[in-house]
Amino acid sequence: MELHWHKPLTNVITPKRGPLPQMVSLIDANRALIGELPHGYLKRAHWMRAGRALMMAANTGGDKDIAWAYETIVGALVKEDWL
Repeated sequence: MELHWHKPLTNVITPKRGPLPQMVSLIDANRALIGELPHGYLKRAHWMRAGRALMMAANTGGDKDIAWAYETIVGALVKEDWL
């Protein structure tokens, strides 16, 4: 199964604060969530939802799934007050 990690996100995500870098593609978001979120944050419901949406988008490569991943990541950033 081919994964679509190099597909771009719906829009560029540029956090205003917090540990995450700018994210342009699905792989950028994946690396940010896995490598840059503080320990334990992925257990929070909003980050778990974002991670699941990101995996779905990488699996399907579909525009709707990529848009959902974008929305859930932005929502998690808003919840953390990082956007």
